[in-house]
Amino acid sequence: MRNHLFRILIVGLTLALLPNRLRADDARTLAAHRVCGAALVERGEWSRAVDHLSRYIDAFPRDAQALVLRARARAERAGGWTSRTEADRAIADASRAVEIDPTLAEAYACLGLARAVRREPAQALADCDRAAELAPRSALVFRYRGLVHFWDDDMDRAVADLTAAVERDPRSAVAHRDRARVRRYLYELPAALGDAETAVALAPDRADGYATLSSIRLDLREPDRALAAARKAVDLAPREATGYGALFEAHLLRRDYPEALRACEKAVELAPESVTALGDRASCRVAMGEPDLALADCRTPVGLVEATRRTSAG
Repeated sequence: MRNHLFRILIVGLTLALLPNRLRADDARTLAAHRVCGAALVERGEWSRAVDHLSRYIDAFPRDAQALVLRARARAERAGGWTSRTEADRAIADASRAVEIDPTLAEAYACLGLARAVRREPAQALADCDRAAELAPRSALVFRYRGLVHFWDDDMDRAVADLTAAVERDPRSAVAHRDRARVRRYLYELPAALGDAETAVALAPDRADGYATLSSIRLDLREPDRALAAARKAVDLAPREATGYGALFEAHLLRRDYPEALRACEKAVELAPESVTALGDRASCRVAMGEPDLALADCRTPVGLVEATRRTSAG
C-alpha cells in the first residue's frame, strides 16, 4: 500500500511540474513511463526499465532520482552481463545525478557497482563508502558494497555487507539472492539454497531469484528442479538474458547441447555486449566440437577466461 501511494504521489508531482507546452496526454504518458520504469527496476526487469526511464529522462534530463533509477538498472545489468559498456552508461547516469544532487547515496552506490564491473576496486569501494556515510541504514547501499567486495574476490566482506543489507531490510529479496550467489561461490550450498529460496518466497515475480536458485540446484545435482527454476526465470522475464543463462547451465549439465546453444543464442541476442553470454556460447560450442566458432566468441581476454571457467565447471 505504501509503495502504491508513493507511486501515485510521483505521478501527481510529475504532472504538476510538466511545462505548459506539453499536452495533457503527453504529460500522463511521461509520468507513466517514470512510474513503470521505477516498478520494473524493483522487479529486476532491467531492459524494460531502461526503455521506460529513457523516454522520461529525454524530456526531464535533470530529474536526479530518475537518473539514479536508470543507473541502477544499468549497473545491475552490467554486473549480470559483465559488460564494461553498460557499466560506462551507469557511471554516466550516476555521475549526472551526483552533479544535480550530491546527497544521493544511491547514486554513489551505483557508481561503486559499475566501477567494480570495470575492475576499478579502489574507486568503487570509495564510492560505496561515501554512500554508506550518506545513508547508513540503506539496504541497497550495503548490498552494492557487498557486490563490490564480491567483484574484488573479498568474500568475507561481501558476506558481511550482504548480511548487513538483510538486517536492514529482512524482506529484501535481492539482498538474500546476492548473499546466495556469494555463498554458492564459497560452496556453502545449504546456506546458499536457504537464501535463494527465501528470495523466491519474498519476490515470486522476480526472475533473477529463480535463476540463482537454478544454479544452486545444479550444484546440488538436482537437474530437473534446476531446469524448472530456469524455465520459470525465462517465463517471468523473457527480455532478460539472466534466465537464459540459467537455462543454458541446466541444459549443459544434462548434456542437451542443442537446447543449451539455443538458450545461449537468445542470451546473446538480448545482451550482445555480455561477456558472460558470449562465454556461455563459446563453452557450449567447445562441448559440441566446434572450436573455431568458440574462438570467435572469445574476442577478449575476459571472454576467454569466462569461457574457460564455464567449460571447466561443466
